[in-house]
Amino acid sequence: MSTLIVGLHILWTPAREASFRRSLPPGEYKFLSVVVGQGGTAYEFYARALRERNTGIWRGVMKELRGADYTNVLLVSWSAGYGFVRELAKELGGNLPSNLVGYVALDSIYGGKKGDVPDPKDVAPWIPWAQAAREGRFAFILACSEVETPYASTREMGRALCLAVGQPLEDIPQEGLRGYPRYAAVGAYGKFVVLFVDTAPGKGGAEHVGALDLCGPAFVSTAYTLLPPELPKSRARLIDVSHHQATLAERKSRAPAVNGAAARDVGVSGIAARALYGGTEDETFRATWDACGKEGLVRGAYAFILPAGFQGAPTLIDQAKQLGTMLGKLDEASFIALDVEPPPGITTLQWSFLISEAELVAWSDTIRELTGKMHVTYTARWSWFWKFCLSKSPLWLPYYRTPRSETPWPSGKELPVGWDKAVMYQWTERFQYPNEGPLDGDLYDGTEAELRAFVRNL
Repeated sequence: MSTLIVGLHILWTPAREASFRRSLPPGEYKFLSVVVGQGGTAYEFYARALRERNTGIWRGVMKELRGADYTNVLLVSWSAGYGFVRELAKELGGNLPSNLVGYVALDSIYGGKKGDVPDPKDVAPWIPWAQAAREGRFAFILACSEVETPYASTREMGRALCLAVGQPLEDIPQEGLRGYPRYAAVGAYGKFVVLFVDTAPGKGGAEHVGALDLCGPAFVSTAYTLLPPELPKSRARLIDVSHHQATLAERKSRAPAVNGAAARDVGVSGIAARALYGGTEDETFRATWDACGKEGLVRGAYAFILPAGFQGAPTLIDQAKQLGTMLGKLDEASFIALDVEPPPGITTLQWSFLISEAELVAWSDTIRELTGKMHVTYTARWSWFWKFCLSKSPLWLPYYRTPRSETPWPSGKELPVGWDKAVMYQWTERFQYPNEGPLDGDLYDGTEAELRAFVRNL
């Protein structure tokens, strides 16, 4: 995967480029500088670009953006460099080229003021990009120092953008950014419109440069990790949901937890919905299950088992009978998953001794008898002594590693005791698509056709 990093008002000296490269994962990177002078000279160039848009630099960057030579193009501006990107934002609006994946503004993006707030006309060009970040199509990061400005600062512009796209500011801790306080509006795939407050020593010019050299590598690295993963095309995608993904109104009306048609439109092959929590049916299960069937998706029903008596749960055999009665004989595109993990309020050790191997075998046998299919088991290293009794069932593994084309499938010591392979793994809790999420995202070790064959033959 090749990435072009365009530095606006950033000269990629050997030392600076090496610093940024060290912050990025292994890969093919090209660093392109667009530097047109200092201070007023730079602003004069961008003003001319606004009028003419036919300068050699403008045409060169636009050619790179519209070309197919790079999988990803990431824009990084410092100080006055935002002027060029602003004109690009006006040119493109929300119609982003498929390879333009993000923008990092390092003490960059300023505007005029109307009273105590940024001038709306200066905020307006950035709104489509902020909205794209919120929708999961773009990574948009703003980093600002505390250098005082007579005009609207990057921090003020960022706050205005967050308000403009309807994202409240949240104080979020995040490692890897030198521990400075920061605020973020969280968008899809964990993308952010971020306001970064540099509290490092030094003011004025030193702090302004620090936003580039001290903080820039961390923010560019963060932008890269927030990009939508280049999921292997040979592997089918699924999501798993429960009433936690539904609004209160949806739960009360027992509507589907998610929009299955929209999920299918973004490449999701299947949805697994929580059917039971102990002996309690999930409010959104039936509607989600039926909707998935109508949309032609692979559908799964998972049962979060509880020890008998815990939170009023019936015995495991009764939990299995309840689920089997709810579902009946399964069709070719449906499967069941046994969710084996400790619930809140029980330690891993306590939980291991509250459920016996005999109970799990009885649950498994009952489900197979009532539904006509073997179940999948969702589990990790949460317990140990009874897992051999489940290891004949296919493994669905919680494994939080972003799956890119080069990411190896989990194996060996990464698997729970008793299994030698996983058929599916859960890789994120932050999968989103327009108007849905965050959701748990899963990957099957095969194409959609192979997933369907697997489910059919359980």
